[in-house]
Amino acid sequence: ADFLEILIPEALEAAAASDKSISLREGLPRNFLSYMGTMHQLDDEDSGPEGLKQALEAVAKASSGEDGEVDEAVLAEAEAKQRIRARQNHFKDEAKKRIMRVCKQAMSMLDDACDQIGKRFLSDRLPPALLEPELSLTKAASSLSTSSKTLGNPHHDPTKKIWPNTLCRLVRPNIARLVIEDSKAVLYHCLDNSRVYH
Repeated sequence: ADFLEILIPEALEAAAASDKSISLREGLPRNFLSYMGTMHQLDDEDSGPEGLKQALEAVAKASSGEDGEVDEAVLAEAEAKQRIRARQNHFKDEAKKRIMRVCKQAMSMLDDACDQIGKRFLSDRLPPALLEPELSLTKAASSLSTSSKTLGNPHHDPTKKIWPNTLCRLVRPNIARLVIEDSKAVLYHCLDNSRVYH
């Protein structure tokens, strides 16, 4: 549910803002409240009220050409119910098309929603308790000693600058996540998180 709470609103906003279709911005049909809603449900003829069953039977007899007395009021009510059902079906078909458009947009945004969940996880996570060899490879090693050679790693220099082509290594798996935001690559990590939950 957390994932969908992030994904669906963003997908709806993106689909509504899309230049491809304005159908999500169209208004609802006129008088749609006169045939939609709980009070207009026609779920199943067998479970409906007795009067509706008689009306539907009368329409069936009239359409099949059987001889018999047909009450005009019952026939009119049955025809009205059929018109309502046709309007309901049209409304549901149109709603389904729009919902599918939002679902297609949501499917194209799965990676973005996963990144949001990953960012939330990293912000809530405790920082890792580093072992001695891992600690020697971090910037924290420079505060412990001025020379990385005293910690046993001759290749590590904490005063060295990091450039775009500098190779880096994560101390542990899943402590950082690379995300693209506003056309920029952003690296989120939990190493500087507080040990007390915010």
